[in-house]
Amino acid sequence: MPYDDIIRDGFTCAFDRFYAQGRVERIDGSRLKTIFLPRLTLEANKLLRDYYGSGFVRGWDQDVVEKAAKNHGAKEVQANQAKADAREEKRASRHERYLANAKKPKFGPSAASPVGQYIIDCEEIESNWPDLAEDMTLAIHATPTPGIYQASFDFGVIEGIMMMSCDESILDRFCAQQEHDDDSDNGDDDEEDSQDENTDEKTAVGSKRKATASKAKATSGRPRGRPPKKAKAAGASKLRKYFLRLKSRDADTGEVHPRAEKGTIKFSGQDLSSFTGEANMGCIGRGVIFTARKISAAPPNLRDSWDNYSEAAFERARVGRWR
Repeated sequence: MPYDDIIRDGFTCAFDRFYAQGRVERIDGSRLKTIFLPRLTLEANKLLRDYYGSGFVRGWDQDVVEKAAKNHGAKEVQANQAKADAREEKRASRHERYLANAKKPKFGPSAASPVGQYIIDCEEIESNWPDLAEDMTLAIHATPTPGIYQASFDFGVIEGIMMMSCDESILDRFCAQQEHDDDSDNGDDDEEDSQDENTDEKTAVGSKRKATASKAKATSGRPRGRPPKKAKAAGASKLRKYFLRLKSRDADTGEVHPRAEKGTIKFSGQDLSSFTGEANMGCIGRGVIFTARKISAAPPNLRDSWDNYSEAAFERARVGRWR
């Protein structure tokens, strides 16, 4: 039996699908709910940016309309390019000022170090989320553990923590120790909650343990755990390649990605003032390329820590999104 499309006022219904003019299909309501609730996801922001508020030209004369539309597009491209050029000029000048200051004579010799604050460029983020990519930054800090550095990053779309080392085996052992410490802390908390505090002595012991754990987490975001036995700091800073392990959270939704992703960064010179990085970044994708230029040898105070991206943190963020 032949099936005829139902057409009315320019809209079409065929095989239980509803189309606007040009065979544009209406999206299912449940799909909209998943990307817009409980909060806007990255996909929702991209849809709004790509399709909401698009300009159009209309009129009686087709030639005039087409000409006006083309001119409007050219003007918009020129305006966007001018804005991008001004932004790049400002960012480049910050890097040049750092390089000029770094060349000034100082008291005594100083070895090049990756420690400092960097501005970030990432084509993958800038092309898909330009509104969130205006001020991407990364700050690298030294840690008490020889050969290990910790970096906090804000890439607009995501933010998080990186652990860095020239020796990948040392880095893996260090991160494994961090995970073990986090699991131990969570286990201690569960044990304390289930204890029957019948005596003053048990209460005192439980309080002391809890206070010790809280004090450890309240330290300045420095990595915890024992230093690797075979860690060697000598010559580490002279190497140009660093291995990464990173954890992140979505800036919009607050969703935590507790699994440590891998990556590398390679410095382009002995002064360690710029590098190219490649890393897997959760919602952004795998093998994402980004570049960095140093703007200061003094990073801002570290206010984040590796255990803020644990499984427990993931669960807290998941529950909090629906409150």
